[in-house]
Amino acid sequence: MVMFLLTFFLLYGGIHLYALIRIDSIFHFSAVYKTLIIVLMILLIFAPILVRIAETHQMEALARVIAFIGYLWMAFIFLFFCLGVVFDIVRFPLRFFPAAVAPVPLNNIAFGLAVCLSFILVAYGYFDAQRIRIKKLEIVTGQNLPGGGKIRIVQISDVHIGIIIKEKQLQVMVDKIKEAKPDILVSTGDLLDSELNNVLPLAELLAQVKPQFG
Repeated sequence: MVMFLLTFFLLYGGIHLYALIRIDSIFHFSAVYKTLIIVLMILLIFAPILVRIAETHQMEALARVIAFIGYLWMAFIFLFFCLGVVFDIVRFPLRFFPAAVAPVPLNNIAFGLAVCLSFILVAYGYFDAQRIRIKKLEIVTGQNLPGGGKIRIVQISDVHIGIIIKEKQLQVMVDKIKEAKPDILVSTGDLLDSELNNVLPLAELLAQVKPQFG
């Protein structure tokens, strides 16, 4: 766990260092503003840890705010880093052809494109994640099965019940499951994403689903 956390924070911190260098190359902030940006970035880097600390101390509202901001930022900064590196590679050979350089510095154009595309992709991902996708798969077997030879299994995954997925979102999912009328309900990972005592009340919603075989 220690090695994982160390690796994560080194990589995540490195991404923020890249972003800081790019921001400073465009805006040339004073030492005061640069210090404020660094402090803010440090807080965002440690947001996942701050979320768990807030949860442990039963400060669920604070944990939810930190998680919402921190995880959206994590997606944004990762996309910005990937796009920024790609644009850096593309614009590098253009530096040797001054006649082809636009009136606006390529550094500014690449930075602006990386920011805009990252924002658009994060916004799309956020709203797209609210959709519940249902996929149907029929498996033919020669074994004798109850219920007229058919068993309906509903599988759910990556639900992440916790500080982000609360009653409203979970109820929508439960309603979809009930509509499917499963004989068996299976969760194949990432059902919970919070302290256990914070999600126990939500268990009542899942209890609405009563599959015949569990």
